[in-house]
Amino acid sequence: MEVCEPRDVHPQATRLNHLSYCFTPKHHGAGLKSDACWLPDLPRLEEFAVFDMADWHQLSDNDGNLYGLRIRQDNTFREILELGTRHEMIARFWVEADQNHWHGHPLWPVLDKGPLNRKRQAYRPPKEAFDQMVAANILTEIQAGRLKTARHLRNL
Repeated sequence: MEVCEPRDVHPQATRLNHLSYCFTPKHHGAGLKSDACWLPDLPRLEEFAVFDMADWHQLSDNDGNLYGLRIRQDNTFREILELGTRHEMIARFWVEADQNHWHGHPLWPVLDKGPLNRKRQAYRPPKEAFDQMVAANILTEIQAGRLKTARHLRNL
């Protein structure tokens, strides 16, 4: 993990567990071409909101990684929005052992072909993360099923 500079730390902590978040340059275009990147026009406040939502609903796997989505709510209409440059709709967040700050990147589904040395399934969040999203009423069973099998929700 690259060092998190003070300018890259979000000024607020999450609402539930008071977690600190770092906007890592690597996942904002300063890394390798194969690195997952947030959408260039995604405001930092929205990226942090995805992290805060993941912590608020405790959307985690057995290793403690958090998983979040970007949701636009307009009255009763809810839409799951893309997060990353490869059409990812779920982000994964984790804390490094030697860091105080969590960081994350868009993860799944990747519609475009990724680097040839990686298997697509390695990107998929674990089943328990999808189950928690359904239990928290963030996703419906149908939406979770589509995302588990890497089918994009824009086709609903």
